[in-house]
Amino acid sequence: RRKEAWGGYGISLAVMTGICAIHSLVVGSPMTGIDRLKADSRYHSAPAVAYTLPVSVLHDYLRDIEPVLPESKAAVSRRLSDFNRYKEERELADNKLTALSYTPRNVVYIILESFEAWPVGARVEGQEITPNLNRFVADSTSWYARRVLSQVAHGRSMDGQLELTTGLMPLGEMSFPLRYAGNEYPHLAKTLKAQRGTRNYLLASNAAWSWNSGAVTANFGFDERRYSDAWDASEKFEGPDNPTDGSFMRQIVDKMRAGEIWPVGQPAFIEILTFSSHTPFLIPEEHRSIHLKEKYPAPLGDYITAINYTDVA
Repeated sequence: RRKEAWGGYGISLAVMTGICAIHSLVVGSPMTGIDRLKADSRYHSAPAVAYTLPVSVLHDYLRDIEPVLPESKAAVSRRLSDFNRYKEERELADNKLTALSYTPRNVVYIILESFEAWPVGARVEGQEITPNLNRFVADSTSWYARRVLSQVAHGRSMDGQLELTTGLMPLGEMSFPLRYAGNEYPHLAKTLKAQRGTRNYLLASNAAWSWNSGAVTANFGFDERRYSDAWDASEKFEGPDNPTDGSFMRQIVDKMRAGEIWPVGQPAFIEILTFSSHTPFLIPEEHRSIHLKEKYPAPLGDYITAINYTDVA
């Protein structure tokens, strides 16, 4: 009986080993699988369930002790040296600020979802795609940096927010807010509070759980952070319960006029994150300001109408 029991155990172990081997061949090793789950805003908490807690802990340990490769160090050094090439443009921007007859005390920083540079100044069927941005760019006091290299990987929106507001580079294969949510970050909000005594607001129409942004932005230096649950989403497009950009902007302005956000006399840094131009770029006909007669390859036509909608909003 004991031999039979051990024989059954051996068969079971062999079967399980085979299943694990086949699984690894199909979907990759546990290291690869856990990396893939952790890089997804919806499944980043799933590795312990999918691979067991010990395997997940071992994965984190092995990733933490991985050495920094020489080629990675060289790439960082090249990136840092490239900043010298932008010295003239930075000096031009500084000169424009110096020429102003007043010292700016407030910053309103609007980050547009999925925005690319090419629509600025472009026309389609005789219509401006971004009429308002075109007007801003044409203003003599504007500094327009058109040639910016994006380091956002796999469509991770938070990577853009990291670059634009902290000056840091995002991770190549992992989403930084999912792995390093508890880190301390340099941020415009912290700098402006220290230098100008600003009150800092983060106004986002997306949900706080998306890319774990609610957790990581707690370390960005904001005094107030408002996500989708803080806004009236009765006007929304198909998809998440987020207000449309038009409704979102109207609500922000109303709260400013009421003194709830940016009271009169209080220097402020206000970071606004839009959402309506998120993929799949579907804007209902009644909300469109640009109307295309021709057919365009997907998703070009929808992207044009979505960016135009956000520009108008």
